[in-house]
Amino acid sequence: MVNLMKTLEVAVVVAAMKRNSEAWLRATGTAEAAKREELERANQALGSTLRTVYGVPAVYDPSTGVWYVGSVGGSKLYDLY
Repeated sequence: MVNLMKTLEVAVVVAAMKRNSEAWLRATGTAEAAKREELERANQALGSTLRTVYGVPAVYDPSTGVWYVGSVGGSKLYDLY
């Protein structure tokens, strides 16, 4: 039961990250730069939560904007949850 709860909690965190990523993609133009920075900071904080609270080794590749599990080029976080 504990593993199921952990998996569900991780899925909730990743769902929030996905929503932020979608909003980031919609925030275009120079007027939206602050919003994009805010969304990026939020996802970095959520990624840190995945690592420190849940033990999920979430890794961000800033050159592509993709989140991975374990290492860049590995399994994509958003595909797993």
